[in-house]
Amino acid sequence: MDWIRMASWICFLHFSVLSTFLLTSADKMVFQSQLEASTVLQRSRRANSFLLEEILKGNLERECYEERCNYEEAREYFEDIPKTDTFWASYYDGDQCKPNPCLNGGSCTDTVGGYSCDCREFYEGVNCEKDVSQCHSEGPLSCDHFCRPFYSGFKCSCADGYSLGTDERTCVPKVQYPCGMAPKPSKLNRTDPGHRFDSPVPKPSKQNQTAPGLSSGSHSCLKGRCPWQVRLLDARGQEFCSGVILGEQTVLTTAACISKTKTILVAVGEHSSEAGGQLMVWPKVAGEQSVVWPEDQPPRVPGSPRQMFSVSQIAIHKRYKAGILGDDLAFLQLQKKIAFSSSAFHTCLPEKDFSENILMEPGRKGLAAGREPEGAGQGGPLLLSYLHLHGCQAGLNHSFMLTNKMFCTVTLAGDEGSEGSCGLLPGTPLVTVEKNTAFLTGLLIPPHTHNCSRGHIFTKLSRYLPWIHQQLELFEK
Repeated sequence: MDWIRMASWICFLHFSVLSTFLLTSADKMVFQSQLEASTVLQRSRRANSFLLEEILKGNLERECYEERCNYEEAREYFEDIPKTDTFWASYYDGDQCKPNPCLNGGSCTDTVGGYSCDCREFYEGVNCEKDVSQCHSEGPLSCDHFCRPFYSGFKCSCADGYSLGTDERTCVPKVQYPCGMAPKPSKLNRTDPGHRFDSPVPKPSKQNQTAPGLSSGSHSCLKGRCPWQVRLLDARGQEFCSGVILGEQTVLTTAACISKTKTILVAVGEHSSEAGGQLMVWPKVAGEQSVVWPEDQPPRVPGSPRQMFSVSQIAIHKRYKAGILGDDLAFLQLQKKIAFSSSAFHTCLPEKDFSENILMEPGRKGLAAGREPEGAGQGGPLLLSYLHLHGCQAGLNHSFMLTNKMFCTVTLAGDEGSEGSCGLLPGTPLVTVEKNTAFLTGLLIPPHTHNCSRGHIFTKLSRYLPWIHQQLELFEK
């Protein structure tokens, strides 16, 4: 037991001595100097040293990560310029491809101060954000007329009378009088009854101001009508409806207009003392006098139009019912062909998707022309803005139920409440001018069915295109 006590005292003594030493040396330096520490902790350089650095191949970690290197030092390591450029692009200013900014599966290549995307098939753009298989409504890739998307890309096409240009985007007229566009002056003959070389386009009246690009020299809607618009006259020479030219012998109007009178004269072109053609004579009915004008003595109506035609055949839409505004369409076949000119030509028929998504986009402007109020003089077309269907239902106070075969326009602020805004007759065509070509979108439903001072309701012709094309083919044979 004695030796155990002795060992305990020895340990206690050692602990006391050590504690005293630590307390007395607390004010001494804890860390050694850099020189002293370097003699204890030595790190070997991983790159080549001294003369070997100039003889052996460089070490990238030493040259560019342990130290800051320049482009030439990096090139000496890689001994390959493309590899050096790839390294330098991310080394110099960071990797711009992390995270990958390229969309739709595009691969990113980092460059000094930026990056570039290598896009997958059917995509393009700085970040591969554009799907080139989809149709573009505007810009350098947009089609002049129609566009259809395909898996391998979109394809442009043109209306009748046009051919696709070498760029496969533009539509070039291939006939003298293509639809929806007056011929250029260089293509007009001085004997053309509609030439207007010396006739400047009058400025539109205040209530008929139009936006730039909607009414030009080739689309001047003067004297209450547009070049594609016709007047329907009764036996007394009074205008009661309008219509639109779709072919050399074909006019589209409303079925309700056809039922208003048994005598119909179709007036085409500018006002003039000239007239031609025959008047169609319908069977006499009670209360109406049957009138016949000799062929060599055409009727004298105020401001007699240049060309007048009788009707040889009528085709009314099979679903039309009198007194119901739906399916209110009728074709008129003229006895003679219209002499097309710069003041009388047919408008273009659009494709359904093009009409409803491009031409009739809410907020876009359309053109319609009607009778001018007394003392208004010559005026341009009314400028009407396309509406959503729910906007029409809320704003026009109409007396009938709207269907998806109808659409609405609102009269712009300058025209609202004016006499001219209610001067449109049933059957008045509405067109949208796209890239200087007029496309037909609607025929006016009788204005008395709604508040015409605020807007108008039209038959949506895009829903009737199969029937229209069928009748047009029959009448133009």
